Amino acid sequence: MSRCGSTLISQTLGRLPHVLSISECPAIDAAIQAGRAEDLRKVVGALSHRDGGETHLVIKLDAWHIHDLPLIRSAYPEAPWIFVSRDPKEVLESQLRSPGRLASPGAVNPHALRASLSEITLLSREEWCARVLDGICTSAREFQHDPLGMYIDYRQLPGAIWQSVAPHFALPHSA
Repeated sequence: MSRCGSTLISQTLGRLPHVLSISECPAIDAAIQAGRAEDLRKVVGALSHRDGGETHLVIKLDAWHIHDLPLIRSAYPEAPWIFVSRDPKEVLESQLRSPGRLASPGAVNPHALRASLSEITLLSREEWCARVLDGICTSAREFQHDPLGMYIDYRQLPGAIWQSVAPHFALPHSA
């Protein structure tokens, strides 16, 4: 979602010796924006070639990629996924205090955010950010019944990493 603990999750899972974790990679974003599952598979394949004994791959996407979940699922139909959320008011306050890309009109292609080009100039930064967050939450709700999906709330962290997320991804771990 943004400012929701997803970085904590990806970095923590990436510390497991058999896990390669890739976070918000621009090349993956470009492949998703291109709209072709084959391009996404090629980019992920190129990025995931390692010789460190990794057997599992965790990819943390940008918040706006929830809009493209059908494309991602077509590229990886068997892959489990999670959506991490937080109270939208808290996210909005955080984004307004210290703006990330999605809170800065024009920093991300409006099409990727499911917004129009005209909204960049018509909406205040606060309205823009609220609209983007609303769109992300709306898209997330559309996929709530996907059997390979899991929804994690910020308040469940950090315990949910080991209690829910790691088992959902079939990541072996010990105390």
